[in-house]
Amino acid sequence: LNKRLLKFLLYPIAAIYSIIMAIRNFLYDFGIIKSYYFADTKVIVVGNLAVGGTGKTPVIEFITRNLKDKHKIAVLSRGYKRSNKGFIYVDPDMNASVSGDEPLEIKRRFPEVIVAVCKKRVEGIKKLQKDHKTDIILLDDAFQHRKVKPSKAVLLTEYHHPFYEDKFLPVGRLRDNKKEAHRADIVVVTKSPPKIFPVENTAWRGNLHLLAYQKLFFSFLKYPALKCFSQTENELVHEKLKNYEIILVSGIARPHYLYDFLRNFSNKIIHLKYPDHKNYSETDIQNILDKFASLPAEKKIIVTTSKDAVKINPLLNDEQKKFFYRQEIEIDFHFNKAHEFIEELLL
Repeated sequence: LNKRLLKFLLYPIAAIYSIIMAIRNFLYDFGIIKSYYFADTKVIVVGNLAVGGTGKTPVIEFITRNLKDKHKIAVLSRGYKRSNKGFIYVDPDMNASVSGDEPLEIKRRFPEVIVAVCKKRVEGIKKLQKDHKTDIILLDDAFQHRKVKPSKAVLLTEYHHPFYEDKFLPVGRLRDNKKEAHRADIVVVTKSPPKIFPVENTAWRGNLHLLAYQKLFFSFLKYPALKCFSQTENELVHEKLKNYEIILVSGIARPHYLYDFLRNFSNKIIHLKYPDHKNYSETDIQNILDKFASLPAEKKIIVTTSKDAVKINPLLNDEQKKFFYRQEIEIDFHFNKAHEFIEELLL
């Protein structure tokens, strides 16, 4: 009853927020507020209409992996929760508090690719053009950033939490109007089940109210072998986890996907859940290590996500790193559409 009452009380705030967003979009749609289009650089925006959890980083990494060998690309992010301001090039040895966790994660996976952070995306794009003459710039989490008119806009929505069933903040998770989906050239339904049927394509197009020119794709998560924090250790394949007790440490929006995946291999998992974009302290690390020490099993490990690993790793000594493994997350596309997805981005 209390939850229902709270939701009821929050509806006026959601209504005010929706009006503010409608006015903002109107001002951009009619050119009252200026948008910038960069004719000499392909700017690809990847974003969503809801807050958190749709899997933007794996999509950015998939695009990066498939374009970096034939194009001079750069990834530009806002650098959420970083401690400083302005434009910064991300370095693999940088602390996550300086760059933000996701840009650092991307840079460490693709050290040869230019990764930068700048809240003012127009300024960031101009800086990248001047310094590197990049021909493709990926804008991470920028579907709402109307200052930039992209060459291609990729809108993500989660299979189990589609935006058309959602409501505005703070009642739901929407940060923009559902109708703004019309600005997307491509819609990707992320975190789809391992098996879906082609008939779903028609049903989703109807539910999303997609226009004829908008392309629809379905992606699913893939989990490569676990990688130890210690450079001296080998990878650990999931099939060997049946003999292990696991502490799963997560500071991401929707950790249950990883938890459910690991449960396929081990039924002895303790899940320590932290808020999304958690900045870990030495006290947090000590609590994790104390919980780990209390496990009676001889074979035991601590598993965390790549996003969490960039923040946890600097707080560990060499001996502690031997117990920690990071789980990278990748994506692929249903119906063998990966190549078609990349081709659509380049049109």
